[in-house]
Order: sequence, then C-alpha cells, then structure tokens
Amino acid sequence: MKDDDGLKEYMLGACSLKEAWVELHNGGNYTDFSSYFATGVPAWGHWDSVEKFFYRDGGGVSLVPVESEYEYFYAEDGTSLSDHASLSAVFDVIKTDDFKESGISLSVTSRNKFEDFIKRIFLIFTDLFKALTHLGDLKNVL
Repeated sequence: MKDDDGLKEYMLGACSLKEAWVELHNGGNYTDFSSYFATGVPAWGHWDSVEKFFYRDGGGVSLVPVESEYEYFYAEDGTSLSDHASLSAVFDVIKTDDFKESGISLSVTSRNKFEDFIKRIFLIFTDLFKALTHLGDLKNVL
C-alpha cells in the first residue's frame, strides 16, 4: 500500500483516532498546515514524518497529549541513525465517568537510565559472545 492510498485518513476517520502532534501543535486541525509551511522549516522530520502517535479515548479513560516532539538521533561520528526523525509523545490519562476499576493493581515506574545502559551493554556482550562462538559456522558459509 502506498502512503497516498488513504490509510491515514481511514485511521483518523473510521477508527476515530487522533494524532498527538496535530492535536498539540496544530490545534486539532488535520487539513490546514499553512502556519507551519509559512515558517520555512521543511515539513519532513520537523513536523511531519512517517512517525505518528495515533490514539483514542475509551474504556473509561481519556488520553490528553501533553508533549510531542520529533527528534533525530546521531552516532558518535555525527551520522544520522535513521533516515527520518523519531517521534516521542507523553499523555495524561484521565478517568472518565464510565471508568470501572478492574481490581488489578498497576504501578508506574520511572525509567532508570543506568539500568537501561547496563541492559544494553549486557545485550552487546551477549550478541558478541554468540557471534564469536559461531565463528566456525560463518567460515563454512563464506
């Protein structure tokens, strides 16, 4: 399916989804982006991208986007890690009148950057170990 086959319009219309960036930065207007074109900042990777955060209310909660940002990530040598910007979004979750407690206890934990770093290092060494232990298999393939 090509980008212009109406998938986005279908998701917004028939599925009743909203897009976080449009709701926050364009007042919920999905058709007029003239104010962003007027800035002279290119759309791609600054306020438009293949990255989208679609969402909808339901199940006793209302989702309210409070932050949405496109960001490029770079390697140490300055080269881009992707051909497009990544999108992050933060939402407030609000109970609505039809909210029903499930009895399941949930907790929200903040992300621990040090633990994330250690996990990544562990995965790198795990992959390196696997590659080295299968080096003989690689020689047979080559």
